[in-house]
Amino acid sequence: MKRDESFPLCYRVTLKRDIQRLKDSQKRIKCNFVIIVFEENEVGHPRLLVVVSSKIGNAVMRNRIKRLIREVFRRNLKSIGGYDLMIVAKKTILNADYSSLENDIRSGVNLIN
Repeated sequence: MKRDESFPLCYRVTLKRDIQRLKDSQKRIKCNFVIIVFEENEVGHPRLLVVVSSKIGNAVMRNRIKRLIREVFRRNLKSIGGYDLMIVAKKTILNADYSSLENDIRSGVNLIN
């Protein structure tokens, strides 16, 4: 993996207070495959938290879904702005390929801006 293709820690929501702020947020966008919960942050660049329930597939499928969502986020960083995003996967994500997932997340993010 090249250095510019990694997902650095600064783009992840890691603090408990930030995670709780996202959970309590009423700002939600429902898409076909995911629900995007968002709040503005003080950092100035986007950060991501991915949630995939254990009801969705086995561990291998859940990890693959998380990798796909992180990759969509990484490729579209410049269009997001200074928001914390919590992306919650729906069961329908099992039927999604990368391009349809990317279009779904991108359309949801465009509604934020």
